[in-house]
Amino acid sequence: MNRKGFAPLIVVGIIALIALAGVGIWYFVAQKTSVAPPGGNGSVACTQEVKQCPDGSYVGRTGPNCEFAACPPVVATSSPTSTTGGRGAGAFCGGIATGAFPCDPGYSCKLDGTYPDAGGHCVKN
Repeated sequence: MNRKGFAPLIVVGIIALIALAGVGIWYFVAQKTSVAPPGGNGSVACTQEVKQCPDGSYVGRTGPNCEFAACPPVVATSSPTSTTGGRGAGAFCGGIATGAFPCDPGYSCKLDGTYPDAGGHCVKN
């Protein structure tokens, strides 16, 4: 058999494999947020991504559309001993950033250690 006759077939075969791989990759990327688990019972398995909420907690994806769950409501708190931003009795102070966590007027920072980046708590003068 003539070897020159096989060269075009090999090239066409390689191009077909590359095209098939491209379509497969596109399909799996398009299906990224939800994947049907084996068993076919209609349930959906969502990706393991999380979103950080304003209160510092995290929520994951849920439901048939794999949307992020709702964040818990942010509850505003007020401290009766603080007048300038929540740095009253018991609040964290000190730390590695000098002056980043000062206490309110009338309070001083009682450090929990003697090392340079010691943190502490605000106490009434």
